[in-house]
Amino acid sequence: MARQGRIERLQWLLEHTPENKTWLFHDGIISQRLFEQTRYCFVYGLYLATIILGMSFIEHTLAALLFASGRDDLERANLTVLIDNAYEKRWINQEEKDALHTARIIRNDVTHFRKPGSKNLFQRETFGVPQEIENFLEIKAQQVLLVVFNLLNFTSVR
Repeated sequence: MARQGRIERLQWLLEHTPENKTWLFHDGIISQRLFEQTRYCFVYGLYLATIILGMSFIEHTLAALLFASGRDDLERANLTVLIDNAYEKRWINQEEKDALHTARIIRNDVTHFRKPGSKNLFQRETFGVPQEIENFLEIKAQQVLLVVFNLLNFTSVR
């Protein structure tokens, strides 16, 4: 069963990864590694890691692109500001913006301490049912990957 799941996730990646002659990673080797490890984590069903690494790739890429476009005032901007600026520049659409904000909340719930008893987004959305949590996180990981691919395709040589 585990092997079949990896095969299905790899197939999903192959179907959704854009074809490109040259991918450009605007933040250099860090972005390239984040991209590769995000995809690897997805294939192995590590959805929280996919979301966290994918969001880190998006943050690095958006910050680099905004800096290159003359926005050196956003060097230390938080992810919300970067996402909103990318939307204003039409680098991402409304659906992607909404998906990124949801993924940002999930990432924050995982990477930042919450007091005991606090319910995170995926617990509120799935009532804490383990299989529902897994399905929810897989969908969110796919949404993050689609934005990663969109940004990578948008910024690369075709």
